[in-house]
Amino acid sequence: MASQYVGQRLSFESQLCTVRYIGEVKGTKGEWLGVEWDDPSRGKHSGEHNGTRYFECKAPGAGSFVRPNRPSDPPNSFLAGLREKYITNVEKSGVPKPIEFGKKIAQEVGFDKVAKKFAELDTLTNVLLDYMRIKTCDEDSEEIAATCANLQKLDLTCNLFEEVEEVVKLCISLPKLVSLSINGNRFMKYQIRDQYRHGLDRIKTLKADDLRSSWTELFELVNNFTNVTDLSIAVGDIETLTPDITPRVSDLRIASRLESICLEEHAIGSLSGLADLQNLPSLRKLLLSYNKINAVYSPAESKAVGKLCFPSVTYLDISHNEVGDWTFLDDMRIAFPNLEALRISHNPLYGTSDARTLTEQSYQITVGRLGRLVTSLNYSVITPAERADAELFYISTIVKELSGKPAEQEAEILSHHTKWQELQTSMLSSSPESYYPVPFPSRDLPMHKCIVQFLILKMFLVC
Repeated sequence: MASQYVGQRLSFESQLCTVRYIGEVKGTKGEWLGVEWDDPSRGKHSGEHNGTRYFECKAPGAGSFVRPNRPSDPPNSFLAGLREKYITNVEKSGVPKPIEFGKKIAQEVGFDKVAKKFAELDTLTNVLLDYMRIKTCDEDSEEIAATCANLQKLDLTCNLFEEVEEVVKLCISLPKLVSLSINGNRFMKYQIRDQYRHGLDRIKTLKADDLRSSWTELFELVNNFTNVTDLSIAVGDIETLTPDITPRVSDLRIASRLESICLEEHAIGSLSGLADLQNLPSLRKLLLSYNKINAVYSPAESKAVGKLCFPSVTYLDISHNEVGDWTFLDDMRIAFPNLEALRISHNPLYGTSDARTLTEQSYQITVGRLGRLVTSLNYSVITPAERADAELFYISTIVKELSGKPAEQEAEILSHHTKWQELQTSMLSSSPESYYPVPFPSRDLPMHKCIVQFLILKMFLVC
């Protein structure tokens, strides 16, 4: 019992957990450890027994009680874990092992073909030490530096660290480290003493997914890094990151440097909920898949033009969300005026289909509503011919919607098609042949009839 404490990270038969309670449980004999499993499916409750609560779980249903004398897996130091994986296992048959993380699955390559090369630790540039029960960095800094002289990318996913400072001590000893992954760890302490902060200056890529941390804790963690340009803090319960939420993203030390941020698998409901990200001047890539996004603006917010604008973002991933209205694309086009690539598959707007299996009409409407800077949709390049066809089809749907409607309804209908004016202006430009390579009808006709004539002519020529 003397060696066990609340907050301790343990491993039982390769299943990781955090001690949340030590003591007696009413109606039973002896003492227990109340633990929260990293894998919630192993839990039996949320810290209660027979109506009495003994501890809280960050993930509902992830708790259970185990006896203090239950044998646990021995923890490793960094070099011990490194040698166990890359040297001790050299003679073992390497079986590819899937690493599941949130909604993503990565395949780990077996050791058979590269075992001998891996045994030369000082030649390794990329090291994967997931689930190696690493708890400390006890070794001498010079020994680590010599052993891992060329290490550039380090993955410490799902280990037994309790303090962020232990990871930082390790980073100090790795002179070439530029990419760090600490996904799936469960830190109890996020503070770092000033004497260790310089060890993070070289890191450009930080992956800190699924830490079960509050936003304040994540901010404290990330704010120790001064040169990160690629940040992933996916998997959690973030709902909004607006200027009135403190601490603010724009107050991070790396705010001016961030080029890519991943906020996948949170609880974000609208793009306006991320308004503070507008203040990241270098942001190019925004990854938001597997959230709850169903609108650009929440119902309580106004759609004033220019209110929400991410001028630097060129790549946006909002796949696997709850987008179900075509007007989302209109609002998004205005909010992301320089967007070049979009991923929006697996939304209610399209059922469960990906872009490659969307109906032709859905694909054309999507392309037709997008800004002309967008050249890639769901990983597929939009060719000029596809865009021309799509925009013409989209115009035809608007004309069809307007047909037979009284004039007083026209403004209301067109309010749902904000690209209408832009498209008709392009169609009636001074060089219409550059828009579509067919003879253009007379511009003396009313707009609706002009477009109809144009479409009929196009269909005739294609046939």
